[in-house]
Amino acid sequence: MTITFLLDMDGTLLDNSVRTFVPAYMAALARHLATIVDLERLNEALLTSTRQMILNQDPGCTLQDVFDSNFYPRVGISRAELAPVLVEFFADVYPDLKYLTERKPEAIEFVQQAFEREYRVAVATNPLFPLTAIDQRLEWAGLSPREYPFAVVPGAENVHFAKPNPAFLAELLAVMGWPEGPAIMVGDDLDNDIRCAQALGLPTYAVDSHYGVHPRDHNVDAHLSPAPHGSGGLSELLIWIDSVPADELKADMSGPSALLAVLRPTAAALNTL
Repeated sequence: MTITFLLDMDGTLLDNSVRTFVPAYMAALARHLATIVDLERLNEALLTSTRQMILNQDPGCTLQDVFDSNFYPRVGISRAELAPVLVEFFADVYPDLKYLTERKPEAIEFVQQAFEREYRVAVATNPLFPLTAIDQRLEWAGLSPREYPFAVVPGAENVHFAKPNPAFLAELLAVMGWPEGPAIMVGDDLDNDIRCAQALGLPTYAVDSHYGVHPRDHNVDAHLSPAPHGSGGLSELLIWIDSVPADELKADMSGPSALLAVLRPTAAALNTL
């Protein structure tokens, strides 16, 4: 049986607290742009532009398109002038944020075993950063895209929707050609991972995390309706897969939210392909 895993990154493949990482990222970016952009204007532009990326429903606009159309007018500087400075930031400054993260040996072992079984593995991190930033975090996780043949690695430049919009996961599946067999969302965040996938009708596996779901410690089943199909650590995921009948992992995309989520990214995925 061919299985497709949609894997969240922060808190799942990489030990990384968004509550710590994002403020540090914004502070580093502010320092890098200090002589160019006013701090208050920069923060407002970043927050507003990111919010618009999350809300985007237009399959004709990549998330990068949405960000650019909101960000540059708000900072009052043209893309031609500021974009090269941002490229410099992600090349020279962003790598310094690695110290805030930590590798998860069980994540590396799981990905290796999944590829050995010839399962399809896609990265399903929220694509609110450019691809270079996401590729770097995969490197920090010990899962370089140059070493592991991920079916999809999403970034702001190549996708059109973001979590918790289920159209994001539908777009990843569409770009992969709607693979046969179960497609399972694996993540640690209740809204961005578990409920997002449930809205599309996908089976879910809630991962133990310092920052997210905590299936065992907080009785995740009591907080979710329906409950995730499985929960535990990444080291237990393949054991769980082997114990679950294939019929129980079939997607059910017959609900209204799932149907809309499938329709929206169809044009976007064709455009990407």
